[in-house]
Amino acid sequence: MQNSNFRSSLGSVLLGIGIGSVIGVLFAPDKGSKTRQKISSKGEDLINGASDSFNKVTEGARSTVRKVTEGAKSIYNEVADSAKSAYNEASKDAKSAYNTASDEVKKDANIVKDKAAQATELSHNNYGKH
Repeated sequence: MQNSNFRSSLGSVLLGIGIGSVIGVLFAPDKGSKTRQKISSKGEDLINGASDSFNKVTEGARSTVRKVTEGAKSIYNEVADSAKSAYNEASKDAKSAYNTASDEVKKDANIVKDKAAQATELSHNNYGKH
C-alpha cells in the first residue's frame, strides 16, 4: 500500500514539474528556436528523472521480493524440520508401544500355555488314577 502511495505521489510531483516547466518556458521572452530547445531540454530532464525514479522503485520492489522469498524459504525449512522431528518422535513412540504390547501378549500367551500344560497334566493324572 505504501508503494502505491509513493508511486502516486511521485507521479503527481513529476507531472507538476513537467507542466510547470512547459508553462514557464512558453511564457519566457525568448526566440521560438530557443524556446523549443528549452522545452526539449526540460522534457529530457523530466524523462531522465522519471527513469531514475522508475529504476529506484523497481530495485525496491526486487529487494522486497528477495526478502519475502528468503523469509518464505526460512519458514518452509523450519516447518519441514519440525515435521521431520515430530514424525521421528511419533515413529519411536509407536515402535516402543508396539514392542511393549508385543511383550505383554507374549507373556500372556506363555501364561495361557503354562495353564494349559498344567490342566493337561492334571487331567492325565486324574484320568491315569482311575
